[in-house]
Amino acid sequence: MAILHLEMVKERPNKGGAIVTLNLEHRKICIERAKKMRRVPTEAEAELWERLKEKQLKIRFIRQHVIFGRIADFCAPSIGLIVEVDGGYHDTQKDSDIKRDKQLKRLGGYHTIRFTNEQVLKEIDLVIIKILAEVIKGLKLAKDGQKKDIL
Repeated sequence: MAILHLEMVKERPNKGGAIVTLNLEHRKICIERAKKMRRVPTEAEAELWERLKEKQLKIRFIRQHVIFGRIADFCAPSIGLIVEVDGGYHDTQKDSDIKRDKQLKRLGGYHTIRFTNEQVLKEIDLVIIKILAEVIKGLKLAKDGQKKDIL
């Protein structure tokens, strides 16, 4: 006898109009995990958050934001920008990170920039300058109508 497994899913169009199916149970798990990650950030994430929170770069960033079943370290949804802070373990999962970045680009038009923990901790001003350059680029695209609010 076959066992029928029903998933709670929600379908919605992505930026390009394609239908994306979201597993609601998986989303709930991701949201709980993101909450835990917010409570116990890495040293580098805490340092960067001090510079991104409260619209210090004139745009709202959200930390540990769930997008299409993934958790982004920092996200500026209005311009589709994701900022990732990678620990040493990311050296072993570069292919996975590239695949994830492409998926988020395809599904929601998100652009991802990555920094290592070391860059954030030792070169925070340079990291902020690079993020600010991406914010300016994203705002220009939004102004020109090429990038719409994702959320």
